[in-house]
Amino acid sequence: NMALHHDEFGNLLDEFGNIIGDDDDDDDEDDLQQQQQELSFFGGSGGGAGDGGEVVAQDDQHDQDDQDRGEDDDQGLGMVVDRGEEMQVVLHEDKEYYQSAEEVYPGAKTITLDEDAQPLEEPILKPVKVKTFSTLEDEAPLRKLYDVEFMMALMDRPEVIRNVALIGSLHSGKTTFVDCLAKATTEHGAFPEKYADTRTDERDREMSIKSTPLTLVLPDSRGKHYLVNVLDTPGHANFSDEVAACLRLADAAVLVVDVIEGMTKYNEALVRRAIAEKVDLALVVNKVDRLILELKLPPTDAYFKIVHTIDEVNTVIEQEWLSSGRRDDDDVTAAPVLDPRGGDVCFASAQHGWCLTLETFSRAYLDDAKYNPRRRGMKVNSQVTAPDLAKRLWGDLYFHADTGRFSKAMPSAESQSASSSRRRRRRRSRRKKKRWWRRRRFRR
Repeated sequence: NMALHHDEFGNLLDEFGNIIGDDDDDDDEDDLQQQQQELSFFGGSGGGAGDGGEVVAQDDQHDQDDQDRGEDDDQGLGMVVDRGEEMQVVLHEDKEYYQSAEEVYPGAKTITLDEDAQPLEEPILKPVKVKTFSTLEDEAPLRKLYDVEFMMALMDRPEVIRNVALIGSLHSGKTTFVDCLAKATTEHGAFPEKYADTRTDERDREMSIKSTPLTLVLPDSRGKHYLVNVLDTPGHANFSDEVAACLRLADAAVLVVDVIEGMTKYNEALVRRAIAEKVDLALVVNKVDRLILELKLPPTDAYFKIVHTIDEVNTVIEQEWLSSGRRDDDDVTAAPVLDPRGGDVCFASAQHGWCLTLETFSRAYLDDAKYNPRRRGMKVNSQVTAPDLAKRLWGDLYFHADTGRFSKAMPSAESQSASSSRRRRRRRSRRKKKRWWRRRRFRR
């Protein structure tokens, strides 16, 4: 019951438009006629078996070219394929993509150890050059002025132990100041510089990087000895964490300030940190020698420069004290004031190896026979003591040489000239006496 019809070419079509019948024979005939036409065009007329043989030979040549091209592609991918009469199947694990270790390193041996042949502390690959990060003492430590047993006995008494942190800006002289303290506890001799810098990079860069503790036995002004743990802190702002850790451990902090540079921003931050940690402060005005050698200031100008530096420190302490809202033990909001007459300010030149307070300077002044009041006819009961003289060496006080007293009034020019003339007469009289004694000895 199918509806059949013919197209315009006479082909029988079904109801869906498909050609009914086998057209393979017609296609084969058309292909054969096209091949014969091509052969007649290239090789002249003729056909038959000879032409068909040439077509087969060309097809075989194309197949051989395709086979050779496939082998080249396989060799480019690094796959080893054995092509025989039949194509062999090569598994994935049998393919060789890279060269083996024996081919790359001929003659090398691979050793496998079941147990570790070296300890864990020793690296598997040792460095060619061993780097040293710390400098150790090659020689024995310098001989101390005290016995080790005495220092160990002080360790058993917590009331005489003090933990002091040296803080300050970069290149203010903290490490050199530690050298002065350590040198004062040893016998006379050569003392190594930068004793607290124990790292190699610290000595190469000439700056402290890590905090270094140093235990010393130091006496006070009355001769009582204390066990002082000095903490030398770095002065660079990048190592402020070392300073914060030392301030947490310290009982007191010593602020080292360059007398020429004065207070810096980093010094203000250190004062703020010390007040927050409730640590007592002391001041060391360092590099006083620069006022004399570099700036070449007269004594009056050098004195005013030192006073200005101390006033700067007290101003910063007062500001940080009020901003933090801290109160002392007596519940007084007044900020502490650093005063040389109170003994909490030192004047030092760490490079030249000296440090003094007003009291130590007064004691050295009075001990000298040239300036001893006994030589001036004063009575023993009225002799000036070192603490009394220290209070008069600071502030708006002037010494009158003619009367031998201190007063707030500045001596006049006439009195100064009269005192200088008296001093000259005394020198001449002493010289005459020396000459007379020399002549008398020569005559005898």
